[in-house]
Amino acid sequence: MTQHNREAILNVCCPYTSREEITHALQEIVGAVETGELEVEDIDEGTIERNLYTKDCPRPDLLIRTSGVHRLSDFLLWQVRPSGSLCSTVLSFGEGQVDL
Repeated sequence: MTQHNREAILNVCCPYTSREEITHALQEIVGAVETGELEVEDIDEGTIERNLYTKDCPRPDLLIRTSGVHRLSDFLLWQVRPSGSLCSTVLSFGEGQVDL
């Protein structure tokens, strides 16, 4: 939490894979093209983002992976940029430290 931010969003995704989420988004887009609701030329990154499961959630600022594994493991692959992830076995907040 930041000084002026008083709320947070926690997404729990079980069972979930980014591959399935992106496949579902593309199926929705193909369906919209087939019914004439969407033109192929109008498909862009925003079209895909509007069809993801997280379409109504803000983009994560940071994904913390506490297992120490340095990969995303098919989790929020579209939504998280590599610079926005932290892989650690130790969490440190303020003066306290929690070893996971």
